[in-house]
Amino acid sequence: MKLACERKDLMKALTTIVRLVNINLDERAINFGSNLYLNANKELNLLELVSVGATNEVKINIAADIQKEGNIVVPIKKIQELINKLPEKPINLEVKKTVLGINCNNQYKANLNGMEGSKRIEEYKIPAELEEIPLSAIQFKQMVKNVSFATKKDDSNFSSVCIQFGYNKKNRNAFRMVGLDGDRVALSQEEGDIKVKEKIQYLISSKIINEIANTIDNDEAKDNLVITSDENKVIFSYKNIRIITPYFKGAYPNFDILFPNEIDFYILINKQDFFNGANFSMSLESEKENSTLFQLEDNKIIMTTISIDQGDLTTIIDMKPSAEDLKFEPIKISSKKLWDVLKIVPTEKILLSTTKSNGNFLLLPYVDGTEVDMGNIGSIAFQYLQSPTR
Repeated sequence: MKLACERKDLMKALTTIVRLVNINLDERAINFGSNLYLNANKELNLLELVSVGATNEVKINIAADIQKEGNIVVPIKKIQELINKLPEKPINLEVKKTVLGINCNNQYKANLNGMEGSKRIEEYKIPAELEEIPLSAIQFKQMVKNVSFATKKDDSNFSSVCIQFGYNKKNRNAFRMVGLDGDRVALSQEEGDIKVKEKIQYLISSKIINEIANTIDNDEAKDNLVITSDENKVIFSYKNIRIITPYFKGAYPNFDILFPNEIDFYILINKQDFFNGANFSMSLESEKENSTLFQLEDNKIIMTTISIDQGDLTTIIDMKPSAEDLKFEPIKISSKKLWDVLKIVPTEKILLSTTKSNGNFLLLPYVDGTEVDMGNIGSIAFQYLQSPTR
């Protein structure tokens, strides 16, 4: 194998692979993704990089000037460390037997011991008949951001994001993503025109789904991310990157019954004011006293946090109710969890309400100038529910 490639392309690929393939459901597990398979494809003028971990497989192709085909397996962390310390100059790679020679600008040279490429772990071959689902990559990234904060953060429990196709009763072509942790649920959905033969649901580690979203460039609005799956694995393909990860089967909590299709009232509020209030309230919240009381009085929201040991604080925020003389039962919720969602809501204003059945706190984004149809809020793209504290 003999080739030349750009240092920035190689470094970006190595960083992405290390980040993705080394995610284990149990952080204490042995790191199986320690080796990297390099293959020079002269026909396509590509350097193929593949690593297979305990749960994930990642393949990335980068442009290269291939002079001679060949392959080798090398320690992934060591080649990443070497390339990271090189200047931004073209890099020449050459394999002699089981040694990878690295030459940067004839100034920095290294020989890295490896093993024959034929001894690598066999990469997964995608069956040609599998159904492909194309999605807007930037939209997918935003949806991950919309829901992943609401998943469990306790490392002793498996934390997952649920991806669904064909589950929206009003629009079977809608794409939905959900995150929940027992106290809160975040739902992000796009009406789109995604046609699937039957309902599809994936439960995927929230750590993995976040890392996949991180590979998507913020400025690449036109690129698609393509999802394919078999009975055990789901494959995410984006530009020159392919990520394969297991998904989990089985029942998922029926969150549809939690979100109302209609509401009796709402409160319109400036998001930044509410964000500042939640941030202020967090100053006295603790594990033992982790809630803030929300009350309505004279078209204002009054947020009160009381700590027996530390004192109390109050925040008063202007708001606009959907009706005069609105009755709003006081509710206690965690300001920390409220702050989490307010960080990601993109609109300057938000709607607040509560659900009839269990008094859950409902938050919806609001765009100035739009009419609020209280009898049809089920199709709103982003919805968030938080349970009151007891």
